[in-house]
Amino acid sequence: MRMMTPIAAAILLGLSSPVLAQSPAPSAPAAKSAADIAFESRAQAFQSRMSQMQVDYQAAITGAGGDQTRGMADVEVVLTRYQPDIDRFIADFNAYIDARATAAPDDAARQELMSVKDAVGPSLRGMADDLRNGAREALSPDPAPGTAPQ
Repeated sequence: MRMMTPIAAAILLGLSSPVLAQSPAPSAPAAKSAADIAFESRAQAFQSRMSQMQVDYQAAITGAGGDQTRGMADVEVVLTRYQPDIDRFIADFNAYIDARATAAPDDAARQELMSVKDAVGPSLRGMADDLRNGAREALSPDPAPGTAPQ
């Protein structure tokens, strides 16, 4: 499944932005603030939680044995279990970016932070729907040989 790629990319994009790092010079590593360290810790915990969700999600699809109704019901149970984690991380991410934007040294830095937020937010908010669509696709019967897909 492709689920982890958007999640990992979203988190890495958010954490690797030059504005977020705010390095004073390329040769000197920036000291991380307590807020940066705390957010990185929450992002790592979220990534671990999403890794477990991927295992559960795949098990729901595999365990359905091709039964689309059962598989989608099982996927929905998985998504319901992990949705609070997703919602919490979205709130954490937004608060972190907003705080960084408020403290940004100039408009260009604020704009870049808002661009990061705008790029990452939809991926996080759309995660459950993307997973549902992936499950539907995985659970759909293959078309009979010689027939065109509908």
